[in-house]
Amino acid sequence: MKRLIFTSLFFLITVNLPGQIDLNFENKLRLAQTYEQSGQLEKAENIYREIYELQSWNFTYLNALNKVLVNQKKYNESISLLESQIKATPADINLYGILGSTYYMMDNIEKAYDSWERGIQTNPNSYITYRVMANYAIENRTFEKAIEILQRGKSFSGDPVIFSLDLANIYSVNMRFDEAAEEYCSLISIKPDQIVIVKSRFQNYFSRPGAMESTIRIVKKYADQNKLPVFHDLLSFCYSLSGMNNEAFESIKQFDKKVNAGGNYIFGFAQETYRNRQFEISAKAYKYIVDNYSNSPLFPIARIGYSRTLEEDLNTKLKNNSESWKPLQIPKIRFTEEYKAVINSYSQLAKAYPDNSTHVEAIFRIAEIYFNQLNDYTKADSLYDLVIRKSSFSNYTALSLLAKGKIAIKEDRMDDAKNLLNQSRRFEINDLSTVIEVKFYQGLVDFWNGDFSGSLSILKELLSNLNNDFANDAIEYSALISASRKDSINLVKFAKADRLLFQNKLKESIVELKTLADNHNLFVLNEFANYKLAEIFLVEDDFFSAVQILENLSDSSKTSIFADKSTFLLGMTYQFGIVDLQKAASIYQKMLEKFPNSLYFDKAREYLNATTTKSG
Repeated sequence: MKRLIFTSLFFLITVNLPGQIDLNFENKLRLAQTYEQSGQLEKAENIYREIYELQSWNFTYLNALNKVLVNQKKYNESISLLESQIKATPADINLYGILGSTYYMMDNIEKAYDSWERGIQTNPNSYITYRVMANYAIENRTFEKAIEILQRGKSFSGDPVIFSLDLANIYSVNMRFDEAAEEYCSLISIKPDQIVIVKSRFQNYFSRPGAMESTIRIVKKYADQNKLPVFHDLLSFCYSLSGMNNEAFESIKQFDKKVNAGGNYIFGFAQETYRNRQFEISAKAYKYIVDNYSNSPLFPIARIGYSRTLEEDLNTKLKNNSESWKPLQIPKIRFTEEYKAVINSYSQLAKAYPDNSTHVEAIFRIAEIYFNQLNDYTKADSLYDLVIRKSSFSNYTALSLLAKGKIAIKEDRMDDAKNLLNQSRRFEINDLSTVIEVKFYQGLVDFWNGDFSGSLSILKELLSNLNNDFANDAIEYSALISASRKDSINLVKFAKADRLLFQNKLKESIVELKTLADNHNLFVLNEFANYKLAEIFLVEDDFFSAVQILENLSDSSKTSIFADKSTFLLGMTYQFGIVDLQKAASIYQKMLEKFPNSLYFDKAREYLNATTTKSG
């Protein structure tokens, strides 16, 4: 029994002893690191020496000791330490790399290079050796030496990817873009499947001075001289990065033709440029597919893409007008003939495909133009009805019911509007933004009808996700209803004025708003009414009246609902309306100082920079 107990105790001690020793070493290592971080390098060195001498095979302890020696500029001790370790383990190439780094810190470049060469000679037939030594050269920013080492490794390596990407990266970091592009193109000529990585690398440095011109020149040379089609794809990508869209289009056409893609790559180009809102070149690409690939399955999609692009191009021109800064936009019919040409394009498309989803989409787009751009509500309403009859279970049905609801509001048919919006919401809509829009208008209809509890309930649903286009308006309406529900008589007046404003009945709306704006005892309702009046005055170019209201709201101490918003709009009024840039700049500056957490902060800073630049 005694012998059994003794054996058991001995076993337990011998099993746990290494763990205890390791734990002791780790504690000392952490203590040394703490000393090092606090700048007590000598204390750190003593501990590192102690644990290294007990475990000289442990690279972590060696590296820590060497690092603290170099930080104290004890270079000779570092060299002695490393040379001693090299004698013990001459095949460890990292030791030569660290030794070279020590010599480099001493400004002994020749010895540094010699150390790295010694490391290479430990195993000169392994590509890993060259990459490891090159990395030490890169860490010390001796790029020429790193390039030399990598090129030597590349010369015998069977896989150029291993070295080409590193070489090209060094060239680009040192703004040697011709050589970087040459390296990348050389790589692709051997391994075309590396084009995705190369495109990513180009994107990382293309905006640097000189990169664009050099890279395009080299890639074009390869595209002209090399039979591989992939270089036309790469050249198109380079042109796109440079904003040279026509050249990009020509290159992608060549690529598509050489690989017999049947227009697939051209279609991808059209889609990408459309997403980037480059509508002119996108339309050209879609039109090319329509004109040249009539038998392709992409043909109907390209046709509707072409029409959509023409429409979006006009919409962009419409938005980019001198009055786009005004928060309230009263519809004005512009580009009538151009929009009719787009309608004609959609009509031809609808006739060509009478029995599929393309027909429904084309009709819906025509309805949208009549409603939103040409203000022909009767025509739009009848086309939305056609969409609903043709496709009773698609997203376009839900969107058409939403649009018909808006038309009903415009025509003051509030019961019809509520019914149409309720129908739209019952559909399974895939687009979350459409769901949110339907809910918002449901909340507005209830508000305008005097059902404030129902409105508040719906609007609060939108506040669970503030990353939507209607969140700010939902917040304001919710705040107004919550603060003013007890004064239902005046809240009904404001709701009526707000409804009239949505229906573009400005004069009638002003009459209702004035009674609330002149009553200073209403507090919150008074501020809402005044802000709405300021928006109307801006639409009418009555900048003097708008400025009076906005200055009062921006300095108001009653509530903070419109303080930052009014200040920002006041700045825009001076900048774009009155065109007093110095005054605008001073207001933006005031806003940045007074409202650092405002939603308008970033935009105000952008406008401040613009006004400062223009005014000198």
